Amino acid sequence: MNLREYNEKTNYTVVVVSESPKAGIRQVCFERKYVRIAMLLILLIVGASIGLAACHTVRYKRAKAETATAVAKADSLTKENEELAAENAELQDKISLVSTTLTKKAKNEAENAKAEEEQQLPHGFPVSGPAVIVESSENTPKEELAGKDPIVVFTASAGMHIIASGNGTVSSVKEDAEYGVAVTIDHTNGYQSIYRMASNPVVKEGDTVALGQTLFEVRSDKDLFGYQITENGKLIDPLKLMQVFG
Repeated sequence: MNLREYNEKTNYTVVVVSESPKAGIRQVCFERKYVRIAMLLILLIVGASIGLAACHTVRYKRAKAETATAVAKADSLTKENEELAAENAELQDKISLVSTTLTKKAKNEAENAKAEEEQQLPHGFPVSGPAVIVESSENTPKEELAGKDPIVVFTASAGMHIIASGNGTVSSVKEDAEYGVAVTIDHTNGYQSIYRMASNPVVKEGDTVALGQTLFEVRSDKDLFGYQITENGKLIDPLKLMQVFG
């Protein structure tokens, strides 16, 4: 018998010895090829288990790294989001402040424009203090008004001032046959006011005047002051404008 035949016929015997004296001794015999198959299967199972464990380990490490990266990215995005939210809140505050400022500015400009427009209307009383109306459309009979230009004639105490009834520019200073001097103020809104008096005016043509600014000084209680208003070149009753806007 050669070595090959010997190896092929070699069997493996497992002896099972029990501690109990009644059980006796048992022998289990395994052929060599079956042992080899069993060992090969065991090696395959062990190898597969090791490979699977290694694969799981690699996947676990990769997943852990990806999770750490995702967490870091999430933290970074959260921080960026918080910074953007803070910037947005700050921007909203600035926008609100600018909007409030613009609204207030527009309101102030509108109020100033309205105030300026009102001050340009010749609605103010043209004397700096008490005055007596000696002639007007209200105290003149209608038959006497026919063909006469609307005018209000005042007398005031000496030392009083004849003042501008609204903002404007002195468009002319001329001699007046009836009163002495006539000062005309253009209010740049279609209205002109005319001040007639026998006194030296303190303004000249081209001067810019404001509501209440002195034009003449009353020298005598007997001095007469004539006051007229034109609207778009047509004379109107000054008292009506003063009643509406005064």
